[in-house]
Amino acid sequence: MPGNADESEKTAFKKVRDMLGNPEVFVEPRGSDQGFPDFGFGIQIDKKKIDIHIEYKANSKAQMGSMRDWRYEREFYTNDTNNAEKETLLAIMNASKDAKKNANRLLADFKNPRAFGSTVKEISSGMLSIEPNKEKRRAKLLSFIAITDNYQIAKINNTELGKGVIAHYKKKFKKAQRSGIDGSILLMMIANDIYLIEKNNVTDPEMVKIQKFFKGTIPIMSSLQAALEVRIQPRHVDKTDKQVTIDVMANFRLAGGLAKGLTI
Repeated sequence: MPGNADESEKTAFKKVRDMLGNPEVFVEPRGSDQGFPDFGFGIQIDKKKIDIHIEYKANSKAQMGSMRDWRYEREFYTNDTNNAEKETLLAIMNASKDAKKNANRLLADFKNPRAFGSTVKEISSGMLSIEPNKEKRRAKLLSFIAITDNYQIAKINNTELGKGVIAHYKKKFKKAQRSGIDGSILLMMIANDIYLIEKNNVTDPEMVKIQKFFKGTIPIMSSLQAALEVRIQPRHVDKTDKQVTIDVMANFRLAGGLAKGLTI
């Protein structure tokens, strides 16, 4: 439940804040806002200002993102451009060659003259509205179903996908540096375990001093297991009293199998 995850994030925030000695807070827990980072603190090491960015996940199988409003033409996108969670999910979908290959396959089937033809420009939840006539729309959708192998666009569960997540956060971290700060680190906190994702202008001796706040060595997160599922689904095909439609769905989550982090 999102509410439970939000409360867990607030609890984690307070725990880290206390360990750091009640430092400056430059990002409060965002909860369902899903901005980057989830929360952040500013500390001082040897007169050097260092930011600690933290991405928080409630557990090792936490939901990373889901959406029902994606669109596909040459790439996956959404009109909801201010949602950081969807931004992450779209980046992973667009990085998958298999996802794009299958999306192109389905788009070609929609464009088949026996289905909806060349008037189709993209896959989206409202795409069938190009045919306003209820009976014709049903007939064209049935033709599409007849020529389509399956509705699956992606079903991936591996560490390569997880590497894409790590790379995505590193990219966001690079863009999130505050002016006037001498250095920064990015940590991922999964339940009560923390991992180092990236550091910027922080020396190894400085990192040792940062880790003393956490009372242990923070391991580097070099791999991560993640799972992605993307598909479309025809709706109301067997209900002649309803207009047929297409649902688009995407789901992205962590998939466990993590090495042990530093438990705090």
